[in-house]
Amino acid sequence: MRAYEKIVEKHKGETAARAQFQIGECLFAQEKFEPAVRELLKVEILYSYPEWSAAALYEAGRCLERLGRQEQARSQFAQVTEKYEKTSWSAMASKRLTEL
Repeated sequence: MRAYEKIVEKHKGETAARAQFQIGECLFAQEKFEPAVRELLKVEILYSYPEWSAAALYEAGRCLERLGRQEQARSQFAQVTEKYEKTSWSAMASKRLTEL
């Protein structure tokens, strides 16, 4: 994660967005769901790359599911389907909404 943090500090573009996403994914893999959500949502807030924003919102939704916060998870998945319907993440988010 330190390597990704260094990238975020030094870059401003898509590389930084991807690195920020990876920080969230590392935390998710460590089952640190609360901090993972925070780091993933930074991608949506700080960067303007639809594919990375959609991925981050989807993964934040998965973290929220693990935390038992179903309504918040639904909200994240709904944002993916509404704001980023042209991304590959939209279909997965739609499926999660149906399953929830």
